[in-house]
Amino acid sequence: MTISHRSKNIKYVAFYDVHSSEEKRNVKASAINKIDYISNVLIEVGYCVEIISPSWTTIEEKCEFDETRIELGFNKNLTKLPTRSFGGKLKNKAKMLSSMIHLTKYLMKNLNNDDVLLIYHSNILYPAIKFVKIFKGNEICLEIEEIYQDAQNNPPLLKFFENKLIELGDNFILSTHRLIEKLPQKNNQDSVVVIEGAYKPYNQITKPSINVLNNFSKDKIHVVYAGTFDIRKKGVLMAINAAKNLSSDYHFHIIGFGSEEEIENVKNEIINYQGMAQLTYDGFYSGIEYQDFLSMCDIGVSTQEIEGEYNNSSFPSKILSYMACGLTVVSGKIESVFYSRIGDEITYYDTNEPTDIADAIMRVPKNMKNNNIKTKLLGYDLDIKRELNRMLQE
Repeated sequence: MTISHRSKNIKYVAFYDVHSSEEKRNVKASAINKIDYISNVLIEVGYCVEIISPSWTTIEEKCEFDETRIELGFNKNLTKLPTRSFGGKLKNKAKMLSSMIHLTKYLMKNLNNDDVLLIYHSNILYPAIKFVKIFKGNEICLEIEEIYQDAQNNPPLLKFFENKLIELGDNFILSTHRLIEKLPQKNNQDSVVVIEGAYKPYNQITKPSINVLNNFSKDKIHVVYAGTFDIRKKGVLMAINAAKNLSSDYHFHIIGFGSEEEIENVKNEIINYQGMAQLTYDGFYSGIEYQDFLSMCDIGVSTQEIEGEYNNSSFPSKILSYMACGLTVVSGKIESVFYSRIGDEITYYDTNEPTDIADAIMRVPKNMKNNNIKTKLLGYDLDIKRELNRMLQE
C-alpha cells in the first residue's frame, strides 16, 4: 500500500538514538521501538521520514558532540542535534536548554512549508515547538504515549507546558482511546489514530545467541517481565512477588532497565527471594537479542497497579512486544488494555494481589504459544497504514 503522489515529508522530533551510540543520550528503549514502528509504517505508505533527536548526553564529564546525520534505511534518516555536557550545579538544566535552542534553530532552517511536523510528546519541547508553529505554521501531528502529569508529580510549569503542547496539535497519534478525553474539544475522531504499539510479528530467522540460550531449560514454563524498574510504577516488584506463588514448574525471568539504584534494588529482591519457582535477573536486552529472548519464553507479564490514574492514559508497550514474539500475555484488567484492539487476547488478573497475578499466570495452558496473534497483528498493521494515510492526507 503506497501513496500515489506523495505531497508531504515527515520531520519526526523524538528523543532517539541508535543502540551503538557512545554519546549516551537520554533515550528509552520502549520509546525507540515505538518510534521505529511508526516511522517504518510512514515509509511503507510512501513518506520520507527524518527523525530529529534533541536528546542530550547523560555523560557527567565535560564533553561536546556535533550534529550528526545517519542513514537508517530507505527514506529514513536520523539527525542528532549537537549536545554538550557542562560543569556546575545547573549542568543538567544547561544541557536541556542548549538542546532546545539547537532544536529551534534546526527546525527554523530546515522545515519546509509542506512538511508535517510529527512530535513525540514531551512537555519540555513546548517552547521550541510553539516558536516554530508561530513563525512556520506547519501542520503538527502530536504523538502522545501517556499524560506525564497523571504518572508524575510534575511542577506547575511542566504541567502548563504539557497542556499547551497538546493544544498545538492538529492531528494526534495516541496510545489508547482514553487519551481522546485529554484532547482539546476542537478535535474529533478524524484527527486521531490510535496505535497501542508495534503491530509487527517477529519472525526469527536464526537461532538465538548462546548468551540468550544459556538462560533457558526445556523442562520449565518460562515467564518474563520486561520493562522499567521505576519504583513509582511498582511493576517489577509486583512481578517478583507474584513469582513467590508459582510452582517449581516455572522459571520467572526479569529483564529491563532503570537507574543503578533501581537495578541494585531488583537484584537484592531476587537474592532474598524465597519461592519454589526459579527467579532470575537476566539483564538488559535490546534489538534482535531482546526479541530472541522473548521468543524463548512462553508467557509475558505486564504488571502495574490497576488503580493508577496513568493506566487510563497510557498503554503498556511491552504487551505488543510480547505478542510479536508469540507469547501469551498476562495483564491487569485496566481500561486501556481491556478495550484495545488486542484486548480479547489477554489473560487478566483483577486485583494487585500477588496470588491473583500468579493464578492468572497458571491459568495459561502449559506449552501454549500464541502464534495466532501474529496473523492478527499483520491485519492490525494494515489498518494502521490506512488510518495514518487518511489522517495525514486530509
